[in-house]
Amino acid sequence: MPRAALFDMDRTLVRIETASLYVRYQREIGEATFADVARVVYWMLQYTAGIIDAPGVAKRALRAIEGVPEVVLSARCDDWFRTHVEKHVCDEGRRAVEAHRQKGEVLAVVTGASEYATRPLGRLLGIPHLLTSELEVGSDGRFT
Repeated sequence: MPRAALFDMDRTLVRIETASLYVRYQREIGEATFADVARVVYWMLQYTAGIIDAPGVAKRALRAIEGVPEVVLSARCDDWFRTHVEKHVCDEGRRAVEAHRQKGEVLAVVTGASEYATRPLGRLLGIPHLLTSELEVGSDGRFT
């Protein structure tokens, strides 16, 4: 049985945490206010201190995509990754992925982020498996 190499996204394969990059992107395209940015910074401070109510924060944050078509978020995340995240993918992470690939290990990104945020990183690094937070999509293709 092959071994597995599991990689986190934020502060591992990507030098920084990506939530702040996403809200910065949203601000630039007119989808977030300064208050939204401040709220994410507050949540990141709580996360860093280990005192965050992650399920509660996720529930509040995800209200913003209720009713949004899945294809819209997917395209948005591809654009966000290209414009805001890709430059932060670290060389050490790239080398580690390649070293594990050379050993024939199964490669996976394991993260609390959604598949939409994680998929572009997997494509860039050739990591075929993503273990992510799953977002519910209704039969109409919109987030519920």
